[in-house]
Amino acid sequence: MKENYTETYTKVLNNFIDLSSQDITAQIAKEHGLVGLARLEICLKELNIGENAAHLIALPDFTYTRNKLRWDAGFPYGCIIKIDNPHQNFIPLEFRPNCCGVILCEIPKLEYDILALKKQFEKILDKNNKIDTNDFNKRNHFIGVYKSIDNKKLYALLHGSFKYIKNNLYTERDNKWKSKIKSMKIMNRDFLYLIDDDAKQYYLEYKNYETESSILRETIMKELFGKNIQTIFNDTHEGFKDINTILLGAYASSNPFHCPIMLSPNDN
Repeated sequence: MKENYTETYTKVLNNFIDLSSQDITAQIAKEHGLVGLARLEICLKELNIGENAAHLIALPDFTYTRNKLRWDAGFPYGCIIKIDNPHQNFIPLEFRPNCCGVILCEIPKLEYDILALKKQFEKILDKNNKIDTNDFNKRNHFIGVYKSIDNKKLYALLHGSFKYIKNNLYTERDNKWKSKIKSMKIMNRDFLYLIDDDAKQYYLEYKNYETESSILRETIMKELFGKNIQTIFNDTHEGFKDINTILLGAYASSNPFHCPIMLSPNDN
């Protein structure tokens, strides 16, 4: 396979939408992400799925990922990768979807004993055999309670995946996927992907995990704060928006103004 990498790199610059803070780490992530995007574009072209079909949207928290497999594959963090209108199902691997997301709820205006809340939370995790009790050891997963600036409303936010993923979405660990994975040597590295029915099967399996993770987040919140909570937002940022849209530390919501990308003490 002959490919002018410089030409491809220059071409994918037009498919890179930079909404990042453009600080030093974002600049490093951009150069790395452009290489990953170029490799993806080369694969799509070779498979005749589409040329100039892959786009990367770098969001304000665009940075390098601490996940080695993602970084090696050219997947930075805080971005969306979109493949436009492919005529075949196609999923690049190594971005490692884990159904992680956020639920934001309006809760009754009550005073909470933080230590008691912590103990209750731990009991909820321990008693449900579908919940990964080590979830809060995974980097930045957390729970928080917030007041509106006028003290009239109270909110709770929970960030995590909580579902036992096991091996099913991590294709390098699961024998079921190993025989289905396709590989193409691009820039002296194997580019791994699933295509056609295998890609669709993988996506549907992911959606089952995502649904269960969303239900678990809401279940935890209701057990903590009561059944009368009002769920404002409950969505994933580590996985798929649809089969052609990969979310990497990013939210793509039909109601973006309810999406708690960032909470600031100066915001209402």
